Amino acid sequence: MRPKRRKSDSTVQRRIEETVRQSLAKKLGWAAAIEKRRFNCGESWVELDCYSEAGRAVLVGEINAHYGELKAAQKNKVLRDILKMHLVHEELRKKPDVTDVRLAIIFTNEAAARFLTAGRTWAAEAARSFGIECVVVPLTKREASLLQRAQRDQDLRS
Repeated sequence: MRPKRRKSDSTVQRRIEETVRQSLAKKLGWAAAIEKRRFNCGESWVELDCYSEAGRAVLVGEINAHYGELKAAQKNKVLRDILKMHLVHEELRKKPDVTDVRLAIIFTNEAAARFLTAGRTWAAEAARSFGIECVVVPLTKREASLLQRAQRDQDLRS
């Protein structure tokens, strides 16, 4: 039996996330630049894949850089991202200078997005009830190929 992770390097995923961030503003019709951000939540903080302010509106997003149908571990990450965005939303609602908060979970392909878009699951219901949009920012064929190769190298089975 081979080791579970032969090559656990997330460089490709980080590059894909940057590409997705650059494409996201156009896809959503968002006027301001979108960047990674550390956000304070009470006495703690969270890392956000996407954060942007446009006047009194704020965009918060998490990117799922996985190609293909999600496995258990990736589904759990999406659930953590939903909870994280809900927490950030609650913190932002306390700020008088913020009048609109837009939340989005971003997938790089329809197969991965189906976790939240197909069927009746409590995860999809949680995302909807928290006002989290499910957005697909498709990859180029080259990017998809690189991501698939990285996933094979990492041998993500769960």
